[in-house]
Amino acid sequence: MTLRGTGVLRREDPALLTGQGKFVADLDLPGAAHVTFVTSPFAHALIRSIDTSEAAVAPGVLAIVTAAEVDIGPYPVINPAFNEAMSRSLLAEDRVRYVGEPIVAVVTEDAYQGEDAAELVVVDFEPLQAVVDLESSLDSDVTLFDGPDGNLVVHMDAPGLVADFEACEVTVSQRVVNGRLAPSPLETRVAAAEWDDGGRLVHHNAGQGVHPVRAILAKIYDMEPETIRVISREVGGSFGAKSRPHVEECLLGLLAKRVGRPVRWNPPRSLDMINLGHGRGQIQTITIGGDRDGKIKAKKRAPTP
Repeated sequence: MTLRGTGVLRREDPALLTGQGKFVADLDLPGAAHVTFVTSPFAHALIRSIDTSEAAVAPGVLAIVTAAEVDIGPYPVINPAFNEAMSRSLLAEDRVRYVGEPIVAVVTEDAYQGEDAAELVVVDFEPLQAVVDLESSLDSDVTLFDGPDGNLVVHMDAPGLVADFEACEVTVSQRVVNGRLAPSPLETRVAAAEWDDGGRLVHHNAGQGVHPVRAILAKIYDMEPETIRVISREVGGSFGAKSRPHVEECLLGLLAKRVGRPVRWNPPRSLDMINLGHGRGQIQTITIGGDRDGKIKAKKRAPTP
C-alpha cells in the first residue's frame, strides 16, 4: 500500500479531540514552582538599577534572579553566519533591546503570586532612541550591539547564481514589502524543567523538535547533550515560532536548581503577542528579465537584511 491516494489514520486525534492530550501546562510535576518574568516596556533603554527588595519578601516568593546571578549562557547565535556580537545574556544586563525582553525572573509557589511580586520590582530605565525601520537601520547611528557591522545581523550571497540581464529585452523591478506578523499559536510558550536523581536536566518543551532544543541547552549549560533529556508531547501550534527554545525557557533549568524543585513557565497571551519571535517583516527588491514574448531569462532578489 502506498501513501499516495490512501487515507491515513491520524493516531493523535482521539486523545486531542476528547480532551486527553498531554500539554506541558497539564503535566503533573509534584512540587513545581511557577516562573514569572519582569520584562522591558521599552524598545531600547539603559538599565540604571534594579530594586528587588520589596518583591523578595512578597508572599510565596522562593527566588528572584537578575542577570548578575546568571552563571550560564549566553544564548548562542543560531547560525554560524550571524554576527557574533549579537550574542546576548539570558536576562538583560545593562541594556534592553526590545519590548518584552526579560530582565528579572521571579519564582513563586503559585502563578498569581508571581504576577503580584513582579509588579513590586523597580527598574530604573534611561530610554534610548529605538531602531524601528529595516532600511534606515542599516545606516543608523543608533546601534543595538557594539560591533563593526552595526545593526546588520547577516549578509549572505548565492555563489554561482549571478543574474545576467544584458541579454534581456525587458526587465521589471518591484520593491516588495512583506509585513510583520505575530505567530499567535493556541498554546503559548509553555515550558518546564526539573533535575532527576542522576543529575540530568529534564526539559519539557512545546516545540517543533527536541534536538535543536537539546543542542542549545547543552551549549548554554556547558553540558554534554546526553545529560539533557528534552520531552515534547502535544504542541498547540507553532508556525515556526517554537522551532528553537526562547531565552526565558532556557533559564528554567537554572531556576529549578536554585529552588531545588521543578519549575514551570506559562506566559500569558499578551506577552506572546509582544515577543514570541515575530515573523516576516521583510523588504525585497525583485528584478525579472526576459524576452518580449514573456520568456524569463534572468531573475534576482536583493533582500534588505
